[in-house]
Amino acid sequence: MNTITKYIAGTCGAISLFVTTFIVVAALSGTPLHELAVVGGFFPGPSKASLGPVEPALKIQAESRPTAEILRNQLSVLGSFQMPAGQTADAMLALQDELRSRTADLATRENTLAQANQDLTAREQSLTERWDDMAALRESLGKWEEELDMRSLELDRDESVLDEEERRSWRALAEMYAVGDASLAGARLATFAPEEVAQILAGLDPERASELLAALPAGRYRDFLDAYRTAIR
Repeated sequence: MNTITKYIAGTCGAISLFVTTFIVVAALSGTPLHELAVVGGFFPGPSKASLGPVEPALKIQAESRPTAEILRNQLSVLGSFQMPAGQTADAMLALQDELRSRTADLATRENTLAQANQDLTAREQSLTERWDDMAALRESLGKWEEELDMRSLELDRDESVLDEEERRSWRALAEMYAVGDASLAGARLATFAPEEVAQILAGLDPERASELLAALPAGRYRDFLDAYRTAIR
């Protein structure tokens, strides 16, 4: 049984006990039960034959039996809460106050549960909004990533084009050193950086490249040779 069902069952029990207590107090005070407000219709009134003068003892005996039977029927549902015969009116009132206190406590708990439910609903809505924001952010990041990939491909194509143009430029320059005096060509190549000389020599056949390497200054020969080996790998 969940908490809400327990609260509803407790409330119904408290109301039933309150009505029963009201009937008991009315019976102890001598009030005819059929004259009670709200619940009086559930109790039969005295017959016309009993309206004539009777002895007081017989009258009390005639009225007490149906009242006791009715009370027993009303209290059968909550028999564990039946009060002893000698219970005072003050005790009944104290019980009534306790019932009111319990009813108020149940109402307070119900309000607490309602507030907790509202808080959970608000939190759920907040989480849903945050999830939607994150989904929108992921979508934006996905589009941005696609754009970066496209730009990267464009840069790769541009770089490839530039590399090809640079290789064509070095090949054209190498053709200028393919023939001619090796000593003169070596003197001119010595004015370039080793990496640039290596690009020129890589565009020549190995025999001509070796000839030009030999014509380079002896003090820088190793630098030019290492750069050339790197270029032809």
